[in-house]
Amino acid sequence: APPGVNTGNWVFAAGATSKEIEHAPFRVDRDGNLHATSASVEGDIKVTSGSISIGDKFSVDNNGNLTASNANISGTVNASSGSFSGAIYATSGTLSGLTVNGSLTVSDGKIKFGGTTL
Repeated sequence: APPGVNTGNWVFAAGATSKEIEHAPFRVDRDGNLHATSASVEGDIKVTSGSISIGDKFSVDNNGNLTASNANISGTVNASSGSFSGAIYATSGTLSGLTVNGSLTVSDGKIKFGGTTL
């Protein structure tokens, strides 16, 4: 077979001789699994099963479930449930439908709650 074609487990490879095909920077096996050491893609990438992961800090599965650590997110975030730890800051906007279990403080306009003041 010509170099890079139908050799062992790999049915197509580029960037290596047939003797080095196992280490080619681009190769495809008999089951259609693609191995590439680098890629530039223009257009759509469609994932119909499984997930896309970058290291162990970011992944998106085919149902749209996003898992991210140390994320800085801007824009509008819509959620029907969730939890936060730490402080939440807002410079403007409306907060409604809120249930507070514990201490609530609103600074200059007073209102305290846990230690009363209202």
